[in-house]
Formats: sequence, C-alpha cells, structure tokens
Amino acid sequence: NMASQIVVNAAMHIRGESGQTNAIVDAQGLARCFYVTAPGTVLEDLLIRNGRLSGSLTNMGAGVYAVGTTIRHCAIEQNRLVGVSSGDWVTYVLWGAGAYLSGGSIEDCVVRDNSATDGQPRGAGVYATDGAVVSSCIISDNNAVGGWYAGGYYGNAAYGGGIYAGSGCTIRL
Repeated sequence: NMASQIVVNAAMHIRGESGQTNAIVDAQGLARCFYVTAPGTVLEDLLIRNGRLSGSLTNMGAGVYAVGTTIRHCAIEQNRLVGVSSGDWVTYVLWGAGAYLSGGSIEDCVVRDNSATDGQPRGAGVYATDGAVVSSCIISDNNAVGGWYAGGYYGNAAYGGGIYAGSGCTIRL
C-alpha cells in the first residue's frame, strides 16, 4: 500500500527497467504518486497510476506534480482529481489529473484514462505551464467535467480533457 506520495526535493534520475510496465508506482487511490519540486529530476520508464486527490480547494497532479522535471517513456493512467462541494464552497482548482508540469517536459509518454471532476478542471491528462514541453505523447481517453455547487450548477467550465497548455508551452505531437 502506498499511503502517501513520493516526495522528490533533490534532483535525481528515477528509472524503471526498460519498458513502461516493469516498474509500477500505484497509489491505489490513496494519495498522489509523485510530488517533485527539484528541477532537473528525471522520471523514466515508469507506470504511474491510481493517484487520487480530493478534499481541498486546490488539487494539482494526482499522478505527478512536477516542477522543472523531465518525464520520459512513462505511462500515466487512471489518476483522479475529485472536487468536493460542501455548503458554501466547492473545490476550485483541479489541474492535471495525470500530470501537472511547471516547466520541464513530458516526452514519449502514454497518458490515458485520467479524470478531473467538479470544480474547474483543466487538463485531465496533462496540465502544462511555465514553458513546459509536451512531445511525442499519446494522450487519450482523459476526461474533464465541470462542477456543481451546493446542489446546483456553479457555472464552472472544464478545459482541455487531454491537454491544457498554459503560459509559454510547446506541444509537439
């Protein structure tokens, strides 16, 4: 069982054996998989799945939250960002259920079957910002669904079920 996220706060190279299914990081719906705040980190040849975040006003990157990181030859799948509405508030930020990438790059990856529901979801597969590069990835079957508020429609729109590209990003398919 993975009860908490893997925190990477010093640059390192985390590599599974060759192939996306040999090294599995499975949060089993209990936590985010990776929280990377160290620019220069590389995540490579990993299957990253079943990350889940909910219950706060800001939820970003259930599979991977990364700053200045290279994600290469990975499969990122079945990660969930779940909004919560209670009384007078609703989860507002649901960005990048599969991967939230601030700077850095995601290359030659498969990003599939990730979802962000309620609140204002953006980029259920990949949320890229701050000059991040998305290159040669297969991005499919990701779902962003806008939210509800206190039992009624809140008017929250969903953007980019597959990819949401923010400030200065490059997308190369």
